[in-house]
This record gives sequence, structure tokens and C-alpha cells, in this order.
Amino acid sequence: MRLFEYPGKPGPLHRSVVETLLRGGFVSFGQVEYDFLSEHRRWYEDFFHVSFGIDLLCEGEVFYCVNTSSSSRIAERLLTMVAVLLYEIGKDGRDPVAVLKNEIFTVDKINRIMDGSVQFPEYAKSHGMSNAFLGKLESLGIVRRAGSEENEFLFAPAIDVFLNKYKQINDEFSLEGHEEENQKPNGRADAAKG
Repeated sequence: MRLFEYPGKPGPLHRSVVETLLRGGFVSFGQVEYDFLSEHRRWYEDFFHVSFGIDLLCEGEVFYCVNTSSSSRIAERLLTMVAVLLYEIGKDGRDPVAVLKNEIFTVDKINRIMDGSVQFPEYAKSHGMSNAFLGKLESLGIVRRAGSEENEFLFAPAIDVFLNKYKQINDEFSLEGHEEENQKPNGRADAAKG
């Protein structure tokens, strides 16, 4: 059995880091917890792996753990919503990543974009935004309140994790499509040679 000595005196920062990450939350640059976690990264990597069998991941300026089925359902819902938003915003000729990272959104604005999707209507209906989902995303550190209206928000740096995952999935599908095209016989051209 491995015993862990806390980095420094265990206190509210340790508890905050562990509770946030275990519930599927994100710790982003600019938070006090981020500095503490960065300073003791190796210790926390061992702690989460040995104690819970999960890996502490750091992507850009965001720490997170993939740990529970409920967080994976939230991640799947958010990733689907992000994919539809990127597609719909990009149709207008705007840079969808810049829009997601810099604009203030509301629940209604997200739902208007989603509801306007002709390409993905079934996903848009089942993966829209609600005040409850917004509250969950805020509690996980994925969005933060902004603006003067109650339901106005900005996507926090944690959105980069989902944008990177979207890009990875998109790249994999793009590569698969090109591989299939390259494997198809040319039809008439091959017949003409023979």
C-alpha cells in the first residue's frame, strides 16, 4: 500500500482541486487551484492514478480527469453541441473557433443557432442548451457568467479541450474518407487499360 504525503499542508486548495476534478470539472489557468496543481502536478498525477485509477490530464492551460460516466455523458452532449455550433457559425463565413472563444452567449442564442441547423436537426433538438445544463457547465468550469443578463456566459479556457477533441475526430473522419476514395477502383479507366 502506497502512502501519500500531501504537498505542503493539506487544506482547502487540495480539497477544491480533488473535488473539482473528481466531479468531472476543469481547473483552468487564472484560478488559484491551477497554480497549486501546476506546482504539485507530479504528485497529483500519482495521487489520482493510484487512488482512483484515473489519469490527470493537462491540455494547454486546463487540467482535467476523465472519471465518471456522468461526466462522459456531459462531455458527449457538449461535444455534439460544439460540433453543431462550429458548423452553423462557420456557414456564415465567420471563424467559429474565435466566435466560441470570444463572444458572449445566452441560452436563447445557442438554441437559435441549434434550431436553425438544417444539416443536423436531430442532434440540435436533443443537444441544445438549457438553464440547467448551463448551470452544470458553469459548475464544471466550462463556462463563466458574463454580461449583465442572468443567462449570459462566455466559454472558459476548458472549451479548448472540446475544440481539440472535435478537431481530432474531424481529422480522423476526413482521413478515413480520403483512404476510402484512394482504395476505390477507377472504374472505366481501369477497364480501358485492360
